[in-house]
Amino acid sequence: MDVTATPFGAGVPQLAGQPTPRRQRVLPVLRLVLAVLIAGAAVASVVSIAQLCVFEANLTGTVLGPLMRGGTYVPPDQPDVYYGLGTDEMFGLRISNGCSAALLVLPILVFATVMLLGHRGRVLDIMVGLTVAVAFIIAFNQARLGVIAWSSVHWGMEGFGWSHTIAGSLISLVGVAIATVTFFGTSIGLPRKAVRAVKARTNRLHERSA
Repeated sequence: MDVTATPFGAGVPQLAGQPTPRRQRVLPVLRLVLAVLIAGAAVASVVSIAQLCVFEANLTGTVLGPLMRGGTYVPPDQPDVYYGLGTDEMFGLRISNGCSAALLVLPILVFATVMLLGHRGRVLDIMVGLTVAVAFIIAFNQARLGVIAWSSVHWGMEGFGWSHTIAGSLISLVGVAIATVTFFGTSIGLPRKAVRAVKARTNRLHERSA
């Protein structure tokens, strides 16, 4: 009987979920490229914060326009929003650097960069978590600006004062907290693990009932 030597592992099928050699080569490069891009976005959010304030002013004007009596007006290339046009309640709001969502997004961008470079979490989970977290921060900041605008129209400078320092700060803190928890939870795969747990539990229930 002829006996031939076979290299260890030859002919053994690739296990499901196990990275292929090509994937092992591509993933580190992909992580590095994404980390560089996100780090660049973090730097740009600081360097170009004036332009981001103008963008946020236009976004605020668009969001508040249908909700405010008299509509809104945003001067070209200015971080200002005027609302209550043509009424006795007309008021103006300037989106300063401190009011911009850019500074709130910055820590999330840094966390994402570190996790990609440190090979923590799956790339897809990190990118999904980053996208959702940034969307949360922008949405909560728009809600904050809306509360400030509404309070200013109804109670003047007094309303602007307490809504800016108290209500606005609280909304920002809640938004950042939710965004941070969402980012880290998604980055370590909690939603994916939860779905797997639900599927496994469902399968066990089906097996018991069969």
